[in-house]
Amino acid sequence: MVTSDGRVIPFMGAEANPGEYKLSWKAAKVYRKMFSEQPECLALQPHRQDSLPRWLAGRNFRDVTADYVPVCDVTVRF
Repeated sequence: MVTSDGRVIPFMGAEANPGEYKLSWKAAKVYRKMFSEQPECLALQPHRQDSLPRWLAGRNFRDVTADYVPVCDVTVRF
């Protein structure tokens, strides 16, 4: 569920009460399939790989990892 102020409250129907659902493992990434095209999806990025896995090549996926687990940016120098 998304509240009017933009907060996401995980809700899995009959599996758990709103706000009580917890992933039983550490997720590397969590994507949500949306109805409309998502400008920030991998398929629409100008410097993306030439080929993406078929399930990531869709234009309606949004990265929602931060709604479920702590995230951070990592910089790697080559």
